[in-house]
Amino acid sequence: MIILDFGSGETCKNDVAYVKRMIDGLKEVDSGRHKVVIKWQLFQKETVPYVEPLALWVFDEAYKYAASVGYETTASVFDTFSLRKLLDYDVPFVKLACREWVYPLLGVPNMIDRNSIVSIRDQTSMTQMKVQWGAETMCCVPTYPASKAAYEMLFDSLSLACGISDHTDSFDLYNQYRPDIYECHYRLEDSTGPDAVPFARLPAQVAEIL
Repeated sequence: MIILDFGSGETCKNDVAYVKRMIDGLKEVDSGRHKVVIKWQLFQKETVPYVEPLALWVFDEAYKYAASVGYETTASVFDTFSLRKLLDYDVPFVKLACREWVYPLLGVPNMIDRNSIVSIRDQTSMTQMKVQWGAETMCCVPTYPASKAAYEMLFDSLSLACGISDHTDSFDLYNQYRPDIYECHYRLEDSTGPDAVPFARLPAQVAEIL
């Protein structure tokens, strides 16, 4: 499975037409060989005050449009309010970022029967996520951008027991490990905001692994 992180309200400018452009750009290069899941970031302004949140109505339109062209949609959530809003949708999984302060969201009521994927950066976190919560895990080096060597050290120490949430600037890790779950950031040429960083992949780049 390939997860493409479409970012927050800043990446898409909270503009539904722009959201559709992002999804259409993906659809144009998608060969259909892999399962691809679109993932946004949901949080309240007070949770991440320096980033413009994705408006819930924009997420709703993004969810419906993606479904109309054959994609499942979910989100990384950073607070209880956003998690509860996401759980109103039929999502393939709930994603938690590599932030220890969001991990307790796994204990929120109604999460017990939900699939979840958690980005982790050490063996202790991986064991806790898998044993206590039954979550899938992806190794993550929370540096923008991160080095391939840092990922190799982490991934190998975890005995290849998880996926990769990739913050490097190439697909070298994907080609080297071929993980069952692979995530990277996605953008268009004119996308803005903290997630539209140089290592975020353009449609033509994503085509390399699709």
